[in-house]
Amino acid sequence: MEKTYTVKQVADILGYSTNSIYTFLKEERIVGIRVGKGRFRISQSELNKILHLQKNEVVQSRVQNVPITQIVQPPVTIPQPEETIFEKHLEHVKGSAPSLFDWFISLVSIITGLTMIVFVRNFEESANMTLSQFLLPVKINLLMAGIGLFIINYLNRTKKGWFYVFYTIIIVNFIGQALILLIGKDLLGFFFYGLTSIIILFHLILSPKGTITYRIFIALLTIFFTIILILFPSIINLNQISTITGLPTNLILLLWFFLSCLTNIVIWLSEKEKNIIYWTSFIIVSLGLTYFSYLYSTQLYWNRTFIFILMGQFLLISSFWSSLDQNYRDNRKIVINIFTDIVLIFLVIMSIIWIIQNNTRINTQQTLINRLVYGKNILEAILNSSTEKMESFTNSELLREAIDKKDFSNVNDLVKNFFIYSTNFRRVLMANKDGNIKSIYPFVDMTTTNISFEEYFKQVKSNKKTYISNLYETKMNGTKRQVVSINVPIFDKQNNFIGILIGSLDIDMISVHLQQIASLENKEYFLLLDRTGEPIVIPENTGLSKGEKKQLINNIDNSISIGEALDSDNKLIEVHDRVDDIGWSIAIRRPLLNTYNLDNITNVLLNLIFLISGLLIIVFNIVHMNR
Repeated sequence: MEKTYTVKQVADILGYSTNSIYTFLKEERIVGIRVGKGRFRISQSELNKILHLQKNEVVQSRVQNVPITQIVQPPVTIPQPEETIFEKHLEHVKGSAPSLFDWFISLVSIITGLTMIVFVRNFEESANMTLSQFLLPVKINLLMAGIGLFIINYLNRTKKGWFYVFYTIIIVNFIGQALILLIGKDLLGFFFYGLTSIIILFHLILSPKGTITYRIFIALLTIFFTIILILFPSIINLNQISTITGLPTNLILLLWFFLSCLTNIVIWLSEKEKNIIYWTSFIIVSLGLTYFSYLYSTQLYWNRTFIFILMGQFLLISSFWSSLDQNYRDNRKIVINIFTDIVLIFLVIMSIIWIIQNNTRINTQQTLINRLVYGKNILEAILNSSTEKMESFTNSELLREAIDKKDFSNVNDLVKNFFIYSTNFRRVLMANKDGNIKSIYPFVDMTTTNISFEEYFKQVKSNKKTYISNLYETKMNGTKRQVVSINVPIFDKQNNFIGILIGSLDIDMISVHLQQIASLENKEYFLLLDRTGEPIVIPENTGLSKGEKKQLINNIDNSISIGEALDSDNKLIEVHDRVDDIGWSIAIRRPLLNTYNLDNITNVLLNLIFLISGLLIIVFNIVHMNR
């Protein structure tokens, strides 16, 4: 291990006071190793370098007869060997400014925790429902650990006990998020939290200061983010930028990949000089991050929206971070002001969005209630009018007489006429008291001609009153069909049960009536379930789990209820009610994405306000620092 010296030893060797050596250390004219509060050690190689420079200066001072103390005080200007790329950035590792990445992770953790608590659309929608029970502790852990790490940075107590505790909490929860997102097939989310976890491990092991960790993170994120999009272009919708540029999506992604590689290389190589090429690359990367924040805001992924805006702001801060030094009281105050103001901006914007979404939710719920009531009235009108027509027909003397005389030819004619003048049925059947089908119109081949075993026949025969069936399956012309029927008993003049009239309801017609009420633009749809929870009306490609069926039929107490549901991994607002007398359940749903989604202009304005306000705060503090 290389030998090191105390400040006093170095002062004795060089012939200076200890105060002068401390001054040289603060001005970084001597590079020391901090070993405690106000304590440094200087390596042998650093001392040799100083002695070598001093020896050269002594030779010149003898010629010019100038005291050495007048020569060493100004910054050393003797030409140095050409630095390697790594040496150019070495000052960020050894500098006294804190790590920008520590501040970034503290804010990311706070934002992720807050948005998961406050906002309705997060990665949990695509999460495995078995794992979703762990999301509440994840939210709280991230919020509290982020606040804790922010305070540690504020107090400049990094690389100590609580610093590692909070980082451990954050990395464990980030890894958990990455796994949940992978299960939910959210590849971009999995990549982001997975990459962040890996970079945190790198940061904790090597403990680089300055902007090195953050710039490595940005470079890997922008490059590999684009690679994932090239491999899986359907993950995110880039049609808008494709329409604006007139270029196909694949070409846009390839260009972005090329620019990501090129700009990150330029930023790394020219970071010290900060020439026009550097700032051009800087702006390109920032614009890319801002565009992705806009895309995520249109999908209501507010946590990722805020994080991408935050990355753009931190990228700007990284350009002047090396000039900040928390050991100087004024600069430390500037750093704290910048990050405190950024947190306040995020809180204000979150509050605005939350208020907008809360008001939108209330208005949407009332709209859905009105549509549900209207749909329920239409359904009840269809059922009541159909039942009344059937009961009126069964009380017809012509029908009773034809049945009594077993004139089934006449019965067929009567049933046919009834069907023609009724609009709500697919088919009408008549069976005698033993369940034997005697008439059917329109005619089809039935698998069985006796229905005495069917539940609806038993209900009508035993109770002697009209019964609307649950959903059941029947086979006609060799094809299985789902059927709901209105079943009305037929009595003779002595009020004896002599048969049953069965009207098979036109479920497609009922569905059309209900869906016409729903808003197609907002992707609303109706559900209609029978007493057992089987769906009578349900859109294609929409499934109901057993739990959802049970919730719909059990949580309704003859009053309108409002709640949330999950359909194909999408959260929905759901308003449901019970259909009086028959015990069916009716519901209308709207996806949360269509409920809370802001229009494009509002999204752009929010992102611009967010970005510009953050930039103004940073610029204001830079001006203040220069003064």
